[in-house]
Amino acid sequence: MTTPADMDTSALIGTPTAASLPPNSFDFLPDVHALIQRVFNDELDPKNVEREAALIRHKIKTARNLVAQLPEVDKSVEQLSAEIQTLEDRISKQRGMLSEVASMPAVQEMMRRQEAS
Repeated sequence: MTTPADMDTSALIGTPTAASLPPNSFDFLPDVHALIQRVFNDELDPKNVEREAALIRHKIKTARNLVAQLPEVDKSVEQLSAEIQTLEDRISKQRGMLSEVASMPAVQEMMRRQEAS
């Protein structure tokens, strides 16, 4: 199994991340609601409904494309869960090692000296 530490991240440069996506990329429901309201209230000429709907469809298509470009979007929930478990196990081992290092007499002495100065 490939872990993030083993991964070549150079391939991900330029790939969008969830944090880099504009929040309004997926906010098309207000547009749908506004279109329905305009149609219902006869504020929109029927021949313009298709044009207005096409704008919303384009926004949805763009959102789909953005999601498809996200790294690891093709992984299953099981694969991601296994990767998370592997990383949690690794963190646990690292915390244990840090605890052991902190309890070493040489480290404790060094910390006492540092606190005294």
